Amino acid sequence: MISTTHQFKQKISNESQLPIFYHHFTLTEKMNWIHFEVETSRACWFSMLLFDPHGVLRLQYMYGKSPKGIVLHEDTRHSSAATLPGPLPLGEWTLEVYVTDKPTSNIVKKELDYQIVCEAGSQELPAKTEDIVPFGAHKWAEYDPNGLVLNSYNWDEVVNKEERWYKGDFHTHTILSDGSMTQEANLKIAKQQQLDFFVATDHNIISTSWATSVALNKSEFVKLKSNKFIL
Repeated sequence: MISTTHQFKQKISNESQLPIFYHHFTLTEKMNWIHFEVETSRACWFSMLLFDPHGVLRLQYMYGKSPKGIVLHEDTRHSSAATLPGPLPLGEWTLEVYVTDKPTSNIVKKELDYQIVCEAGSQELPAKTEDIVPFGAHKWAEYDPNGLVLNSYNWDEVVNKEERWYKGDFHTHTILSDGSMTQEANLKIAKQQQLDFFVATDHNIISTSWATSVALNKSEFVKLKSNKFIL
């Protein structure tokens, strides 16, 4: 088994204005997965993006309610939600991190530290990856070296032509940003409330899948694609 480990540490001083940091690592041999684990010295609004050597956005992560770990894997069955599974090209990868005290702020008032441990491997995933938020049964994006495109989401599909009032939720967050429940738990409650549709508008996340373990029955319920950005 081939594996490599990188560790990135950063100290952010008081009154820092929307600090953005870049960290780099290089894959020199073929790998099947990359695992990240994040720690911060205090509660904050921590966002991390991963770009591959082609400049394609491959991973989006907000630390807070999410598990500390996230996995980018070649195979969707082992990759985390908010990633773009597919081949992991050799070359330099870039992590972009920005930190604020809260979503509506652009400043870090009190000093804080963060640490990112990055491990890449060629065979089995380590046991610590078992608590990740899974990629899910509905894939909305296929890997394209030209960029992140939601090329597997059917924007033109008509689910129900019946003319009537439809009841749904247009604004819900999950643990992928600052919500308190997984998409699956949100979906369960939406069904209990007999909603016709449900929209997860997680902060600063371009959803690449619907992160549930079971495929949706669209005749019963519709999950709509949406994003919300606070920069």
